[in-house]
Amino acid sequence: MKYPSIFYILMLLAFSCGKDDPTYFEEKIPENCESGKCDFNYSDNSQIQIEVESFGRLGQVVEGENLVFKYLYQYDDQPSIADDELTTELVFEIPGDKNNFTISEEDFVNNKVLYRMICFCGNVSHEFPSCGSITGIRLSPNSWRVNASLTIDYYAELDADFDPIEIEFNTVFARE
Repeated sequence: MKYPSIFYILMLLAFSCGKDDPTYFEEKIPENCESGKCDFNYSDNSQIQIEVESFGRLGQVVEGENLVFKYLYQYDDQPSIADDELTTELVFEIPGDKNNFTISEEDFVNNKVLYRMICFCGNVSHEFPSCGSITGIRLSPNSWRVNASLTIDYYAELDADFDPIEIEFNTVFARE
């Protein structure tokens, strides 16, 4: 009689944790993070200011009332290749008083969802994704779980044969 009681208690504990818990998730990070450095951060009291330069659009994080999220991927440097350094950046903002959010295609401009490649290359302009969505839920005062699935036509106006860039992640963003 003693052993069945322990078995039932263990079963109850096993099934009480998991996917019904809103803070539970299966982490998914971009595959390229395995061959470089990825950062998932956010800052409060910030906003994205967009300036139009001769080369295109540039979004800069400045002081403000919003939360600004930033995903940065820095590719591993190849010492034998000159000017191969490449960093990709995805930034977006939400109102500072939110505890969860959903950003869909029609909200990309309002939420300043911007992507760019930082490199020794032609286009370094921030571009809006062409489709996808981003959702998030606050886990604690210092962390958010953010799930994104985005398509960016980064070089579409320069090269019709250029494949769209796909970004997918489901991970935790930490306060800077």
